[in-house]
Amino acid sequence: MEQINHQLFSNIAHTKIPNFYTPEGDTNYREVASVFLKLSNDDLAKIASVSVKTVRFDEEKMPQALKDRIEEIKNVCELVADMLGGDLKKTQLWFTTKNQMLGNISPRDMIRFGRYNKLLDILMDIKNGNTP
Repeated sequence: MEQINHQLFSNIAHTKIPNFYTPEGDTNYREVASVFLKLSNDDLAKIASVSVKTVRFDEEKMPQALKDRIEEIKNVCELVADMLGGDLKKTQLWFTTKNQMLGNISPRDMIRFGRYNKLLDILMDIKNGNTP
């Protein structure tokens, strides 16, 4: 039962990247998307399937689809930080470096090309001791 529970919650990170949160504990969407992963407004519009004109970071006017995608991206960044012992420089480097296991593209590009779910599946396989 313990292993089942472990796997059930293994898609949620234990590490919290401090800059990803406002002082109130809310998500700092700009920090996750624009600063950490350096995603452009065009990238974000594509990822969230929204008009580039609606991409903004003030929470009241931000499209819900964009909030949802950035929350998912935040979680995968924190999962990788977990796997790398909380080292944020290594985590950021991992996202920007081409990876043979990912088809010789970077994890950041997988996210940009709408392959977030595939990236998460690969990370979960690795985290759970399975070979992707």
